[in-house]
Parts: sequence; C-alpha cells; structure tokens
Amino acid sequence: MQTKIKKTKRLKKITQDERYIVDNFSREMLNKIYRRYNRYSPMGWKTLDLERLFFLLEGELNELKRGIEKGDSINIRDESIDIANYACFIYEISKIQ
Repeated sequence: MQTKIKKTKRLKKITQDERYIVDNFSREMLNKIYRRYNRYSPMGWKTLDLERLFFLLEGELNELKRGIEKGDSINIRDESIDIANYACFIYEISKIQ
C-alpha cells in the first residue's frame, strides 16, 4: 500500500541535496528489508511486538557504537540502516497496538 506524502511548507524547503540523501537512504532501507524479510519469522518484523523490536533496536545501536569506535565506515552505514528500519517498524507497529 502506498501512501501519499502531504506537501507542507516544510517540505517545500528541502534542498535537492537533502532530497537525494533521503531518497538514497530509503532505498538502502528497502534493500535491507528485502534481504532480511524472513529473518525472524515467516511474516518478518510484522509479527514482533514493540518490546522485542526495541530490544533489537538497542542491539543495533550497540553494533553502531562498536563500528564508530573502530572507525569502520561500512559497518557504520550498515548499522545506521538497521537502526532506521527498526525505528520504522516500531513506528508502524505502534499504530496497531
């Protein structure tokens, strides 16, 4: 299901560079979801409750911290995508719980 983004005054102020960054980041989020869709269960993240999703988010934050400490830019980008996805999942699940 696709939702329309409401155009507001705030959205009109987004620069081309910012739009590119958000579009690129969201593409990476989707790629990661497709690669790991069935990682936890046949229905993926949709079967997890908020508590479990938050626990997994905390794990990703810890992995990001280790990546930053090591200066591992590939890991930093990968974990940032994981964190964004879990935040998105939490956002969606919170609408139905």
